[in-house]
Amino acid sequence: MNIIILISTPDSRGLVHKISSNLLDFNIEKNDEFVDRESGQFFMRTEISLDSAQGAESKKDLCEAPENSPASWCKKSGEASSSASADFLLEAEKRGSPPKSEKRQLLARRGSGAGGAALLRKKSSEIDENNEKVAESSVDSAVDCHADSANLLAMTKNKGIAESTLDSANAIKNEIYHRLRAILPKNSFLKVTLKRKKSLIIFATKESHCLGDLLLKNYNNELNIEIKAVLSNHGDLGALVEKFNIPYFHISHDEANYEDKMLQICQDFAPDFIVLAKYMRILRPKFIAHYENRIINIHHSFLPAFIGANPYKQAYNRGVKIIGATAHFVTSELDSGPIICQDILQVNHTLLWRDMQKAGKNIERVVLARAVELAISERIFIHNNKTIIF
Repeated sequence: MNIIILISTPDSRGLVHKISSNLLDFNIEKNDEFVDRESGQFFMRTEISLDSAQGAESKKDLCEAPENSPASWCKKSGEASSSASADFLLEAEKRGSPPKSEKRQLLARRGSGAGGAALLRKKSSEIDENNEKVAESSVDSAVDCHADSANLLAMTKNKGIAESTLDSANAIKNEIYHRLRAILPKNSFLKVTLKRKKSLIIFATKESHCLGDLLLKNYNNELNIEIKAVLSNHGDLGALVEKFNIPYFHISHDEANYEDKMLQICQDFAPDFIVLAKYMRILRPKFIAHYENRIINIHHSFLPAFIGANPYKQAYNRGVKIIGATAHFVTSELDSGPIICQDILQVNHTLLWRDMQKAGKNIERVVLARAVELAISERIFIHNNKTIIF
């Protein structure tokens, strides 16, 4: 079980020392840093393992933390706590936590320590739901927790992971967040999340190459994803999707309020990301606002030179010498979102336009899958409409 830490903050003297000194208790598997010299912004991605001997000691130490530390939540009951825990429970009441009688039943069933941990998971979930859409510029990002807990509880059933491990992991995650939040400037972006499988919804139209590639990679467990559903404005790809036992929704763009219907389906499935696998409709800003920096698009790299139908034939007629593909996050400005990754292929006069089209589709498959892998692995920072990728 791993924890991923993402930090973006103005660079300053001694910053790395401040951060690293708060992570000495943990087994750091991988760490990447970068300073944008133009803007003076510092970026850091750190992955911590909780599975090693050192990680086990860290878990033990944090769960035996002083009474006034955030980590001490993992051993306290919901009704007998220090001032830090009392504040937490009071805030949980304000946000609509279960009635007191329900809390008492929970504590009676599971014991004070487990009950406190259960309430901690609820608090972590609420923190994330209220902060999930906070943009980097608005700072003070909260702990990404609600989906972590759901996925890890599923792992508990499938792989026999003890529930106490989940409790400890969430407690450690919160401890790390509070440690770092205390030493970082207020205008910093901070995200601390458990490494987990991410869920996708795919939008498609008629072309099958990008959709089929993701379906196969999902089937073969080549990507750490779960495809919740496929939505399309045509019915052409339904038979393909049904072979993988994935729900397929055909919502014609001629239907009234078709995009509202698509939004409702997405909200029902609550995906981590939406992938436009050659989806040939423009999404409205209202839709995009619900999934800021969580919609990934793929297109050929001829834009804006060759727009409209059959861009490869246009490129062939123009005598282009390279073809390529671009994957980017979707914004309200058409095809102008932060670029995640690109690739190109040299071509020459011996290729017919259909040969160029076939080669272009291969590049689109590769680039889209690479972009999805980067996004689900929490390797992308967005800063000034550009991406920093580790």
